[in-house]
Amino acid sequence: DSLPGLLRINMPALKEAGSLNFTDLPREFSDISLPEIETVNGDFKIISIYGNVSSGGLYFGMGNTELKNLNNIPKLSVVKGVLAIQNFEELTELSVLNQVTQL
Repeated sequence: DSLPGLLRINMPALKEAGSLNFTDLPREFSDISLPEIETVNGDFKIISIYGNVSSGGLYFGMGNTELKNLNNIPKLSVVKGVLAIQNFEELTELSVLNQVTQL
């Protein structure tokens, strides 16, 4: 189940982690801020829920439309496990990950 009231994640001092698994994020989730994170020694997953939405009697699949960028993760350079970013329909570029040197 998702955390329906979760709109932001902010960990301003975190520099290194074993794993970061932010899964089942709600469609309304809009910001993740990890400005000092450099190394994730395991998996790093940012995954929104995805499911059917109805509008005017029609059903269609929809993910998160609020998270627009990952600019608040500027120092990430090493992910030793899986890097997964899924179900963000308005996330159109990942240039902030250009500095990642190890996956």
